[in-house]
Amino acid sequence: MSRKNNIGHLITITNESTQESAFLFLYMEEDHFEAYKAVVRAIRSVSLPDEIEDVCRIGVEPVTDFRTIEEDYPETKGKYILVLPALSFFHVQDKTFKEGLFIGGVKNVIENHCAFFPANRLNAVATGADFFNREELLHRIGEHLERGENLLLCGPRRYGKTSLLRKVAADAGRSGFRSIMIDLERIITPEEFAARIWAEIEYPDRTESGKNEKIEEKEAALKGNWERKSGDVFTGLNAGSEKILFLLDECPYMLDSFLGIDNLVDRKEIEPKDRLRTESFIGWFKKQRHRYRENWVFVITGSIDLNTYLADTGLNKDAFPDMTEERVTFFDDDKLDAYVESLLLGQEIFIRDDIIKEIISLTTPGIPYFIQIMLNHISTLYREKPDFSIEDLRNVYHSKIIGHDGRRHFDTFARHFERYRHREPGAKALLAELSLAGTEGVEIGELKRIYSLSTVGQGVSDLSVLLKYLENDFYIERIEETDRYRFASPILKDYWKLNQRRGTL
Repeated sequence: MSRKNNIGHLITITNESTQESAFLFLYMEEDHFEAYKAVVRAIRSVSLPDEIEDVCRIGVEPVTDFRTIEEDYPETKGKYILVLPALSFFHVQDKTFKEGLFIGGVKNVIENHCAFFPANRLNAVATGADFFNREELLHRIGEHLERGENLLLCGPRRYGKTSLLRKVAADAGRSGFRSIMIDLERIITPEEFAARIWAEIEYPDRTESGKNEKIEEKEAALKGNWERKSGDVFTGLNAGSEKILFLLDECPYMLDSFLGIDNLVDRKEIEPKDRLRTESFIGWFKKQRHRYRENWVFVITGSIDLNTYLADTGLNKDAFPDMTEERVTFFDDDKLDAYVESLLLGQEIFIRDDIIKEIISLTTPGIPYFIQIMLNHISTLYREKPDFSIEDLRNVYHSKIIGHDGRRHFDTFARHFERYRHREPGAKALLAELSLAGTEGVEIGELKRIYSLSTVGQGVSDLSVLLKYLENDFYIERIEETDRYRFASPILKDYWKLNQRRGTL
């Protein structure tokens, strides 16, 4: 740090219950010493959220020379100190303090015992400081669990469902639950599902490999009449008063395995025996949820909307009547600024407010995955050219993200088309048309016409299922109070429009 940046303030954030502290040094840049007093006033007037107000203490102390900070403030000796320009917490135009950005960091320190800012870890499960902006959804989920309500949690891949489940699991103890999280995508038979539940309850402390050995044993024990035998076992396991929260990830993919869909050219060719087996499982599972509802609560997730899936496969539409539905959607617009800025500052990237606004404009609505992709490329650009312009940013967007170099980023969304099966040509035709439309979208009658021309023998009901899939995957949205549809995400629209024109989809 240069001499001119050695003056500033030491911010100490202390968790009173654990006596753990985090340190932040906000330095004054040469031409901005008028902000010196503003930092003190702003931080001392911060209104902390109720959930951390009683356990959080924030100290603000002057620093005349950062090089001697360990001598002047011995509590910092050997500790990590996050160093940032003070002006990173102030809006350039009106000089107001970015209180939301600051409070978000304080909450990370107090609640998660971790870093002030999140790290930009693409494709990783978000935990600690990296978990961001799901407070309202978490609160609603908590209320459902307190009432003992089973929950259906829907949202496409890359929207943070697994991260959310991990957070719910971590917080479950506060409500008196033991949490059990199971990835259903790997389960291929109903017997294996029942055996997995059994092993997870009976051997909570075993490693994954140790549990797998027990699952094989349990599965063998259930052979012959797994429904009756597992019911008897569960009755014994539920004999006590232990409350268990089951977090079951990717239910539709498990049902695919039961139905043998992965081995089909067309999903309508489901074998009667596979359908019977799956219907039998659904009825059994429904009965277990009801029988043990006093102590067991289930949260089921799916990258595919479960109700649409049931309608598509012709399974019992009344399979999950006890489930309350919640959706994992975009980040709220009013939280995007803080999320983007916190990710930037966590990487020590200091850029102008107008560039931050352009980043948000290009990635709105806030899909965390796309924001992280954008910021990964910005990090590279910033290291090469710290004073990059909006034009530089747009060039990166068009070449590295939606262009040929960025195609790998959209592999997950391309795989959605496998789900549409025989409707895939129709889906591509609809999206091609919607990518060319303005914000007014396309009328449903025109979509019906396009779909009928691009598919053979598929009726209006088939289109209805496809539109539901496209909505649930957040490709499209229905414009309120109209019969018109449009792309839900501008970044997906730009990608589709560019690559459709190039013939690279």
